[in-house]
Amino acid sequence: MNRNCPATQTVASTATGQSCSYLLLLLTMLAFQVGCREEVEGPDPQSVASNSPQDDLEEAIEYINSLDDFDQEQVVDLTVYHLNRWIAPKADDDQWNRSSLIDSLPRRLRDIRFVGSVQEKKFLYVDVNHIHQCRWLRDISNWVNRTAASAHTEPWNQFIPESVNSQQREKLFLAAKLFDWTIRNVQLDPLPALSQETLDNSWNLAYEGTVGPGYTLTAQQTILYGHGDAWQRARLFILLARQQRIEAVMLAIQKTPDGQPTPWLPAVMLNDQLYLFDPQLGLPLLTQNGQLATIKELREDPEILTRLASQAGQSYRVQPDDLQQIIALVDASPFALSQRMMMLQKKLTGENQMVLTVMPDRIGKQLRDKHSINTTKLWNVPLETLLYADGHERNKQTTDPAESVKTRYQMQEELFRTDLRSPLITARQRYVRGQFDNRTMEKGQSETPGAKPLLMSSRMSKKEIAAIETEASLQEALQLQQAPEETVAEWKQRLNDAQLYYSAIKQYASYWLGLIQLEQGKYEVAISWLQRTLDDGSDNPFFQGAHYNLGRCYEALGQQAKAIQMYQFADSPQHVGNRLRSQLAKPAEVNEATKADPGE
Repeated sequence: MNRNCPATQTVASTATGQSCSYLLLLLTMLAFQVGCREEVEGPDPQSVASNSPQDDLEEAIEYINSLDDFDQEQVVDLTVYHLNRWIAPKADDDQWNRSSLIDSLPRRLRDIRFVGSVQEKKFLYVDVNHIHQCRWLRDISNWVNRTAASAHTEPWNQFIPESVNSQQREKLFLAAKLFDWTIRNVQLDPLPALSQETLDNSWNLAYEGTVGPGYTLTAQQTILYGHGDAWQRARLFILLARQQRIEAVMLAIQKTPDGQPTPWLPAVMLNDQLYLFDPQLGLPLLTQNGQLATIKELREDPEILTRLASQAGQSYRVQPDDLQQIIALVDASPFALSQRMMMLQKKLTGENQMVLTVMPDRIGKQLRDKHSINTTKLWNVPLETLLYADGHERNKQTTDPAESVKTRYQMQEELFRTDLRSPLITARQRYVRGQFDNRTMEKGQSETPGAKPLLMSSRMSKKEIAAIETEASLQEALQLQQAPEETVAEWKQRLNDAQLYYSAIKQYASYWLGLIQLEQGKYEVAISWLQRTLDDGSDNPFFQGAHYNLGRCYEALGQQAKAIQMYQFADSPQHVGNRLRSQLAKPAEVNEATKADPGE
């Protein structure tokens, strides 16, 4: 293990008033627990020379499973090395075909290198990012699937039509739970202003690093940050469902014959029906009888759309006339379209199984044959996300830091820099796996910290954060002493930035502790944590999400009046959906088991 980790990577909190020397000791202990990166030795040429392809595949899978726990750069190198040794002697997969939908992409997107290499059997470093993201999506969807119905998810059962058979009902309920998880865990950010001109030029804007709808975050970053616009929420939901073999597409409106379509909402393909879920409202579309609406029912009863108008008289963003112009968009990165990912997916068995690919042409045929949706395209956003990542990085390198555009939420990029390995990242990784509490894998081994204890330990007290400015011993513990080449003004600014950094860690940690308690059905405990977010005021990055999730907690406890009060909060991009939800909120008996344990 590399033990040369700066203390700033693993800041932890003690109770208010504890001595700084105790804090320094705690920082050191946490550095060994979660902050340091493992040093991974490269492969010994002599030892791998005799490896069989199966040995190389098993080695690669071992590294894939450790991507969260070891030095990323080294593990990526080793993963690519062993995957390429495994695939090199393999013949082409006769079940793989290059998707014909690639040819209908705008030229700028077709020219992306990764799009042109989908047939290649050579793994690239960026492929590991795709595999890593799929692993996160698989882990989340698996534990959401395993989690028993609770007071905050059980109401979804009432929305499922009685006509759905038991097997399909189970899948539709799971799809609803994955959608619900997405809405609770990803606070809705405003979707950048849309126009036909913006849509038709979106790939150029992405290439320039200009902020636009959907493409500024990968699905993995959406999970990590807990923020996303409506399209990013939609992508995350579609990809979570895919890991459970539930196919979903993004419906869009083709408003002009030659222009780019306007994405609308995800539709889940089950039981020869397309069920509609709206990530901007945070709700599914419902029939007049309060059941999940399908595209067929929507065409028969366009009044479903009329009922979604806001109380201020603002109409829903899709109108009945638009239903004649619906097309389908398939979320497919070039990696998910590649032959090498299909070959790898077929070899992943048991607990290593995950979905790495998608077959857009087959989906398009099903949509034509069963749903009268005659046009299917690849969604531009997954490809524009690749362009934006490069453009954003170029802008950061060429722009004066004093003039750079700040992220929407203060300190967000600093908090989640992978090289810092902050406890927030480690806690989020544990959360992704569903590991909320400490766990001992085998008798005699030390405990692996869970998300809750990691988040608890990362929260510095207000007194300690204030002391960063004046307490020399704390500055030393956090490696914030004045450097010889620094002016006093520069040093003071660095201390101020550190205070903002640790305050932000505390805000994220407190909010996520509330969400974990909600997941575990401990609603009153969750309320106590989420209320701290409200107490911070609108500067807290989760001020809007806390209102919504407090509403969900009160709703689960049967405290309808309090739930409605939270849903009525207007300063949120989701306020229309929240008010619609307040009309659906029903009293429920308070489960005594959900009440707070005084000892917690």
